[in-house]
Amino acid sequence: MGAAPAADREPSRCQARVWPASGGGVTVRVTRAERRLPLLHVALSSAVALVLQVALLGTVLPASQAHDGDHSADPATVLKPALRGLVVTQPRSLATVPYADFASLRLPWNSIETAPGVFNFSSIDGVLAAHDDVQFRLRIMAGIHSPQWVKDVSGGCVLIEPNSPNGNTGCAPRFWTDAFHGHYVNLMEAVAARYEDNPQVVEIANSECTTIYSEPFILGADTASIDRLWAANYTKAGHETCLRRSTSAMMDLFDTTRISIAGHTRWQYIVQAPGTRTTASTRRRGRTSAPSSTS
Repeated sequence: MGAAPAADREPSRCQARVWPASGGGVTVRVTRAERRLPLLHVALSSAVALVLQVALLGTVLPASQAHDGDHSADPATVLKPALRGLVVTQPRSLATVPYADFASLRLPWNSIETAPGVFNFSSIDGVLAAHDDVQFRLRIMAGIHSPQWVKDVSGGCVLIEPNSPNGNTGCAPRFWTDAFHGHYVNLMEAVAARYEDNPQVVEIANSECTTIYSEPFILGADTASIDRLWAANYTKAGHETCLRRSTSAMMDLFDTTRISIAGHTRWQYIVQAPGTRTTASTRRRGRTSAPSSTS
């Protein structure tokens, strides 16, 4: 559906009502009087389909090269081991589970790139050195953790207040813009230059299209924040483009390091609501398989 005219982007108060939805789950409709405004939609099928399509952006390796530990193939094309079994989500917890082979390391982008093109990887290097027998997933958190200067040059940030007690309030960048994408790719180029050849870093999470959560499929925005995102020219098409091109760019940069996206059973996006000021709908048609660990 097309974007609303500028006059139709003005935020206003609304009330939410919840009804049972066909096929299970609920439908939440937020109604307003007059004109049309954005619709917050959460769809399981779209999320699953997009994850599968994004995953197919890269080159599929022959079976003989794709298996972990197969060193008969060209080492330059063999993927690093996949995280499996017990994955420790905080490096400090490795002291209590010294038998763990895998862990996840999360750091905010603004602590890594302290100025445009100036990178400080000492926090990552310190953890790797302290646990040289552990292999890591590296998640450099974007969204509200992006550097302020990146937010500024990308059109300014958007205040996001969570729609659940699990979220944090923060100012999220316009991740759908070309400017933001360019700076995130610059970050990933620096990460690849430092860690692509490091056997301890086996996976890099794609965090480009996030707001307040690690999952790029979840906006996590309350009603007022939905209006602010819409006013900032967020679109579903822009969200999807962000997911596709960021994953594609990372797969080009990392030949052997695995690229991951924090999944969810649903994809939350905003589209134009026909006939009402705002309608928000949530549908859950089933469940997808969950990873063995999250971070």
